[in-house]
Amino acid sequence: MHADASAPRLAFPLRLRHDTAEGLLQLAGVFALLFLSILCFVLSTPAGIAATFAMTIGLCLVLPVAAPVLLVASFLYQNLLISILSPLVASPAALDAMRGANLVILVTTFSLFVLAAFLETRRLPAPARPWLLGLLAVIGVVVLYLALGALRGAPRDAFVYFRNTFMPLGCFGVGLIAASLYRINIERPLVWIASAALAFGYCELIFKLDFLALFNGDSYLKASIAGRIEADYWERVMKETGFVLRSIEDGMMVPFLNLPLLKDFMPNVFRLSGPNFHPISFAYALAITGVWLMFRDRVAFVVLAVPVLLAAGSKGALVLVAFAALLRVSLPLFGARLAFAGTLAGLGFYLSAAILYGRSVGDYHVLGFFAGIRDFLRNPLGQGLGFGGNLSSSIEGTLDWGMSQMQGIANVPAESAIGVMLYQMGIGAFSVLALLILVVATCRRLFLRTGHPGFLFGFVGVAVIVANGVLQEEAMFSPLALGFCLLLVALSLGDYWRVTAPRSTASIEGNRS
Repeated sequence: MHADASAPRLAFPLRLRHDTAEGLLQLAGVFALLFLSILCFVLSTPAGIAATFAMTIGLCLVLPVAAPVLLVASFLYQNLLISILSPLVASPAALDAMRGANLVILVTTFSLFVLAAFLETRRLPAPARPWLLGLLAVIGVVVLYLALGALRGAPRDAFVYFRNTFMPLGCFGVGLIAASLYRINIERPLVWIASAALAFGYCELIFKLDFLALFNGDSYLKASIAGRIEADYWERVMKETGFVLRSIEDGMMVPFLNLPLLKDFMPNVFRLSGPNFHPISFAYALAITGVWLMFRDRVAFVVLAVPVLLAAGSKGALVLVAFAALLRVSLPLFGARLAFAGTLAGLGFYLSAAILYGRSVGDYHVLGFFAGIRDFLRNPLGQGLGFGGNLSSSIEGTLDWGMSQMQGIANVPAESAIGVMLYQMGIGAFSVLALLILVVATCRRLFLRTGHPGFLFGFVGVAVIVANGVLQEEAMFSPLALGFCLLLVALSLGDYWRVTAPRSTASIEGNRS
């Protein structure tokens, strides 16, 4: 796998050697923090927030290189720790509050690293500075729409979508500043964390609820199904399909790849949810890790992950793996420039075909995307965060999928991250999209210059996830999808600038003297 032969080569460490003791120290500190954080939330929500805030500050000050590992571990394992301690939780509301621990961790970590960047501006490589300022400007736009949504609608809904939109941006900021200031060794801790999650997936695949019961996971899933029962979800499913919910396992059984058109040809499968208890996020975490390692010539993980990805049923994660594999194969055959162009053309074809097919069969994701386009044209300024979207209470009782399928467009934007963003943020959504497009373009340019696999991953990872965002809310709003991807990309960018910037700085200082 090589860049174009004409591209200049940079003496850059493609594969850094990691110290096992340092990796173990990071994991020990990270999981101790997570466990104590959730334990404090059991006592009370204020105690949990305060303890998580204080412990995150302590870890970032004592071991700042562990911050990226902390984010990944909190996104992937927080809900497992919650399920273990769930018998001690007094109410469903308290259980729901505990899920906010990773947001406290991210906001605290992001704030500390931004403060460090401004306090140590001279240490921050010059190329990283405009990126940081641009990122803060985009977050400022998101905050404006948070205020608009909270004033015009339900503050809780506005905050939920602020969290969804901020998390990927915050991950990018932490990764960018951390790698610009410190030498981050994330490969070994990441492999350990992801391998444990993959093993969890295989145990869940083989033993199902018997395995989950070891961690009170069956009770955790039962609580989530109870929420759907209260929302009349299963009653609607029974009316539409004749399916009757009889047990927790029934609620986890879905058509293969979660495609109803396959239910007559393939048996239903037990949908895996992983240690984070969310199938789509779990699949993206494995796919992103597998692709990231594949571009470092470590293919075993992604091969082993494929059966689990199929059982998790996330088509978006599988599309990511497919496009990454095609890019890896096409690079030595056609060169980087043609391979990149082919990837973008393939994404365009994939989206066009998915939209045309979805429109013909009345797919909810496509109808929700069209609704976002329609309402953006009606009000380009946007409604404010919290309006529309799967997680908003504003769509309860108003979203009629039967009528939407008859009309060929949803009456409220939902199921599509891009559609929901256009509806909520209007023209402000283009600030977020412009940042993501700039990341893709920068990764392309830097890979052609250096041949670094991190930039190859950044190009295909961000491009595919944004494309998936047209048809899926989780692709851009789940921290284990776009957020995780941007964290790894930012680490490559920051590391590159930290390694290369001192040379030009030293020469400038030498000329001045």
